[in-house]
Amino acid sequence: VRRVVLDAGHGGRDPGASGPTKYPEKAVTLDIVQRLKQVLKEKAPDLEVILTRETDRYVELKDRTRLANAKDADLFLSVHCNARKNKPPSGSEVYVYNPRTPAAEQAEEVARENIEIQDPLLQHMMVELKNQAWKERSLNLGILILDGLQKSLALEPRFVREANYYVLGFVDMPSVLVEVAYLNNPRDEKRLRNPSFRQIVAEVLAQAILRYRDLQSRPQ
Repeated sequence: VRRVVLDAGHGGRDPGASGPTKYPEKAVTLDIVQRLKQVLKEKAPDLEVILTRETDRYVELKDRTRLANAKDADLFLSVHCNARKNKPPSGSEVYVYNPRTPAAEQAEEVARENIEIQDPLLQHMMVELKNQAWKERSLNLGILILDGLQKSLALEPRFVREANYYVLGFVDMPSVLVEVAYLNNPRDEKRLRNPSFRQIVAEVLAQAILRYRDLQSRPQ
């Protein structure tokens, strides 16, 4: 693992989710990703870290994946905050790609995250087999992330789940999407607004990435 692309979800005209105080997801994700980049630079100077966006601007999903592929990245991590309309729970979730996830299991999430329409034929021909090759590695990273969030922040580790997300499906490398916490849960929103909390999240994500890198570097 030499090169990592970090993706701050949403941005610009797309604020993402919001909580009781209207704090936007796009601000939380950008701050966490910027902090994560700094932690990685300090702990692993040899690791190249690239951001899909460094300011509050909107980046098309296809441009996020094209950047990762063009840079020949070894890992893609997209950072988001979760939301649910009715009685939002608390806790973290991590998603890996599965094009065959039943729509009923992810309707609300996909509607919120997949802004662009996907081509089913293109997906079938170019994406499915390619991403199956990365699935085990993506799952390994997802488990490391959830374990770290639980231990360091006492966030309930809800699931490592599978979903048909554009940014996971169209990158040619292991990839995960992290829903740090539920922004429209009052308790979670209060924590996400705290810079100290976001710093710890960044450190946990960095630790998971570096642990993943160590595991991938070991002789098989």
